[in-house]
Amino acid sequence: MGKKEKTLQEQLLSCVENKTNKGKTKRKTINPVQHVALFGLVGWSMMVPVFLGILLGKFLNQFVDYNITAITITFGMFIGFLNTVREVKKEFKKTFFKK
Repeated sequence: MGKKEKTLQEQLLSCVENKTNKGKTKRKTINPVQHVALFGLVGWSMMVPVFLGILLGKFLNQFVDYNITAITITFGMFIGFLNTVREVKKEFKKTFFKK
């Protein structure tokens, strides 16, 4: 019975050591080309929805008496911001938490 308890204790100890050593991985860095690519990704993720908001606003102004372009630009900025945050999070996880 003493041997069984010892092996269970050893198994538990090795399991805990494996879990603690797993978190101590070497952190990766981004090279300069990836920085430039990330700036481009952020720019396109933000500007495309804003541009589409401008086009939609200009189109809808033909049918409405008041200026709706400001509303559609704001909506495009909001969608662009959400899109940018999503893309940056995805790139961050892909770069730093790659297994």
